[in-house]
Amino acid sequence: MSLKQKRQTGLASNKGQATIEYVLMLGTVLTLFSAFIMLFNKDIVRIFFSFIGMLMGY
Repeated sequence: MSLKQKRQTGLASNKGQATIEYVLMLGTVLTLFSAFIMLFNKDIVRIFFSFIGMLMGY
């Protein structure tokens, strides 16, 4: 195997590692976000509609 082929193989594995790390971070963020929404959904809805009511002048 030539040096050029070894270099390309190394870059491909780094790209795959970065993709896996990105997917794991995205999964973590989505899990935390969904847990937050599940815990505070009534408060979020109440705050949202209170804000809309303030904008409309009620």
